[in-house]
Amino acid sequence: PRVMLGQLGITGASQVRRKRIEAVAGFPAGTPYTPKKLQDVANRLRRTGAFASVALTEADTLGPDDRMNVTAAVVDQKKRRIGFGAAISSSEGASLSAFWLHRNLFGGAERFKLSGEIAGVGLQGGGRGHKDHAGSRAGHPAFGNGQLPTPPACGHFHRHRQ
Repeated sequence: PRVMLGQLGITGASQVRRKRIEAVAGFPAGTPYTPKKLQDVANRLRRTGAFASVALTEADTLGPDDRMNVTAAVVDQKKRRIGFGAAISSSEGASLSAFWLHRNLFGGAERFKLSGEIAGVGLQGGGRGHKDHAGSRAGHPAFGNGQLPTPPACGHFHRHRQ
């Protein structure tokens, strides 16, 4: 028989709202089953960055009308992350960078990131100068089509000194 996709079940104690998980997954219920469709669903969920683990399991038996239900088991990623870096170059000088990331800000798998960088520290006359950069990015996955947009940059600050 031709197997059709049934319903998507979600398991796991996620802090992402169930409706948002369903929207991000973009599960194509009622369409013919293909392994690629399930792979696409899992990839959309993973790309949010909200989940440490995503596993899809197909039902052992078919339901009415040869429909196969699928269960998505999700495990949340840690909500907050910080990072920093340092580099030194004889031609570019020293640079320092840092960021703070918050995942699932409002329960919809959103991301908010604050970042900053100071570059060109310690350059003498022939260098390009000292540069500061600070910015923020916000992202909200799935606008009804299961796709992840590239989040716009907002609130950027640049300063360049000679």
